[in-house]
Amino acid sequence: MILAPLLLAALLSPGSVPPAPFAAPSAALDLEADREALAAHFKQDLEKLAKWCTKKRIFIARTSVFEELIRIDPDHGVARRGLGHTKDKNGVWHPNANRIKPVNWSKKAAAEFPAKRAELKTSYLNEMYALFEKASKDLTKDERAAWEQLLLEHGPDDERIHNMRGETKLGERWVLKETARAKARRAEIKEFVRESIATAPVPSPSQATATEKQLGVDWKSIFESPDARCLGTCDEAEATRLVAATHALRALFNSCFKVEANFPKQLTIYSLANPGEKEKFLAAYPNVDDTYRSFLMKLDGACIRGAWTFAQWAKNRARRVDGIVRLESSWLFADAFSIDAKTGWAIEGFGLYFTRELLGTRLTWFATPSEYALPKEDLALQQRLLDSKANWIKEAHVVLQSEKRPRLSQLLTKNVNKLTTPDLLYSYVLAAFLLESESDSVGPLLKQLGEGVPPKPAFEELLGLSLEELDDRVRRWLSERK
Repeated sequence: MILAPLLLAALLSPGSVPPAPFAAPSAALDLEADREALAAHFKQDLEKLAKWCTKKRIFIARTSVFEELIRIDPDHGVARRGLGHTKDKNGVWHPNANRIKPVNWSKKAAAEFPAKRAELKTSYLNEMYALFEKASKDLTKDERAAWEQLLLEHGPDDERIHNMRGETKLGERWVLKETARAKARRAEIKEFVRESIATAPVPSPSQATATEKQLGVDWKSIFESPDARCLGTCDEAEATRLVAATHALRALFNSCFKVEANFPKQLTIYSLANPGEKEKFLAAYPNVDDTYRSFLMKLDGACIRGAWTFAQWAKNRARRVDGIVRLESSWLFADAFSIDAKTGWAIEGFGLYFTRELLGTRLTWFATPSEYALPKEDLALQQRLLDSKANWIKEAHVVLQSEKRPRLSQLLTKNVNKLTTPDLLYSYVLAAFLLESESDSVGPLLKQLGEGVPPKPAFEELLGLSLEELDDRVRRWLSERK
């Protein structure tokens, strides 16, 4: 449905302002006829108010009424001429830059004017709002958006309209309620991070077991805490950080999701810092056959199958620490929610969020070639994201405003190995949205997904939004996130 132009109406004779209340629209009239009748009545009320301003000689006030009239009826001749506009031979109105500045000659009438105008606008807005509520369930998405815009034009600070749109006031701006919640929640998450790091026990020196001494490398740093042991050919600072980060991650995870996830009691971390050590380690590690060893050789690290062991052999410290925390994050998702690599967006999105908050890095991820972007564009995006100074929120905003953006309904069904670079960005944003804006729902949502509930009904039940509405909400939230 396209909103028709407002009906024209001639100026009526002067009368009291405001007039008698407008009769409720007949149920027999269709929505557009009702709206046109309301619009025509409002314009007549404004015309009467302009007449009153003229009579009382308050010309600044009258100017504001004329400006309102041409907003709703751009070709309103009386209002245009009253503003000093002239029409050319093509029917186009032009302002007069040399028009004499209007003056209010009556202080008493000028003081009365704001209440008179507010009463007219409030009455019209109330009638429009009631009409919209009556018909809203039968409107399409585009029709509803057009009505909301019309209501906002007449009541930019009307709380009913903003509540209907899921908005609240944050400072001087009307934003999504999720945006306001997220601002407060981010401060809470920052405090969770601070507490999780501050409460981590100081790792103490330890010794390699007989089995660990046979793993083909010379351990330089061995430390342990109640959460984990770390054996590394790295320096002491890296080994102790890995042990402390294990505690911090679990504490942060449990605080964010309100769960009690745990690592295995005998968790062991191996960090291999030097060339050639990966090959020796995997050759000596028990129960790793040739096929599995060939698979592991292609990776920078892994949770080794059949053991409570996380190993990392990336070339630099930042990637090793980031990689271990990502592996541990995946473990916690399995323990708390039975979620694994099949739910790719969650494993990647939340994993990236936690490494960013705890470590300041997002270095462990793998993306398949994009389904939409050219290979050169996709590679350029990947390189930007790997930059330690990259602003993933800014990059995501660009990607998710594109016509080629990932579709949420498809993203939610992909496993880790099917995610493209744009998918990773959306996964990160969706994780941030849920953690920051839907903190009460995110845990139960993940629990349902882990129990095998399909994404569409799980999201719609827990968030009360269709996937299309959620996509719109997330993308707007992203544009408002500060």
